[in-house]
Amino acid sequence: MAGLRSLSSSGALLFVFIVIFTVICATVLGLRFWAARISRRSFYPDDAFIGLSFTSTCVLEGVVIWAIVNGCGKQAAELNAYELAVQGKLYFLSGIFWLLGSVFVKLAVLWLYSRIFVTDQFRRWAYGLMGIVVCYGISFLVAYQTNCHPISQLWDPVKGGWCRDVTGEQFGTIGVNLALDIAIVTLPMPTLWSLNMPQRKKLIVTLMFSIGIITIATLGWRLAVTIEASKHPLDFSYYLSTIGLVSLLEVWLSIIVGCLPTLAPVFNLKVKPAISKMRSTGNHSSQGVAGSHQLRSFKQKRPRGLYSELDESRDRDFVALHDHAPGMAITAEITSDPYYGQPKLDEGHRVVHVRRDIESQQWYQGNDLYHPVGR
Repeated sequence: MAGLRSLSSSGALLFVFIVIFTVICATVLGLRFWAARISRRSFYPDDAFIGLSFTSTCVLEGVVIWAIVNGCGKQAAELNAYELAVQGKLYFLSGIFWLLGSVFVKLAVLWLYSRIFVTDQFRRWAYGLMGIVVCYGISFLVAYQTNCHPISQLWDPVKGGWCRDVTGEQFGTIGVNLALDIAIVTLPMPTLWSLNMPQRKKLIVTLMFSIGIITIATLGWRLAVTIEASKHPLDFSYYLSTIGLVSLLEVWLSIIVGCLPTLAPVFNLKVKPAISKMRSTGNHSSQGVAGSHQLRSFKQKRPRGLYSELDESRDRDFVALHDHAPGMAITAEITSDPYYGQPKLDEGHRVVHVRRDIESQQWYQGNDLYHPVGR
């Protein structure tokens, strides 16, 4: 068995990527479940799917590390019989666990879509894509396990055994994945841009969902590597480390992208209040020096009407109220959120809990300055 010092350069690089992205994916997954806890939302199927994807990926990483220690990334001529057998087992097991990780993360993203966008037509498209993903997973799982007869022929050959050429199968996997990833990335865009919400927020959310394009680019890289490896079928161990890196990157990035839309409660309930508190402290210090000379110029904005916010963790009724009177503009936003319970009484004092700031501003006639009356 090769020692740690005899790792190939590509194998060592792959090991570093495994450590880094395992930590990143575990952190993002932890934030996802923390967001679910602090928002007191239910545990949904997409949470289970993303957890299963991460578990499958961790199993795959363990197999890959085993292969790295045994010469993955080296020329086949440099490996002994045991090390070549390990590479054959990696080739067989990696296909299965990569497929499971890829299928589960796709189901997680599509199920999340079906919760965020609740129109019947959109859900039909999402459920239809889920069905295609499940069929893809079952069919290729069967294909991966029937490449050789007996199954162990690749690492423990026997007389009369055989293995078929898997080049077409590899290109088929890449092609189907590419089509599915493009469909998943583009699916929410028409619905998203039809929502009556601020343009800036649309751009931010679009960018968040469009990060999945990175996985499509990764598939393009994998296609190039697979084409190159197919030209050297007798030296597959040399290309396994690069193929393994690209394949793992696809699943890692998909897990991160699948978790990003669920992290809003962490930002809204933890990060944003902390930033606001820091800014408020700084503003109070500044007001003590500047006094009443802090008047700001502004551009009057048109009031927004009824709209919806994109936040997967909240069962909400959202209303934007606007009222105008001579010299006065009042804006109130009312939400219902399971995180915020009934108003509490605190030692005999009545406490009113307000979800969002209610802001009133005194408008001065004849100029473009205003003075905040209350907040």
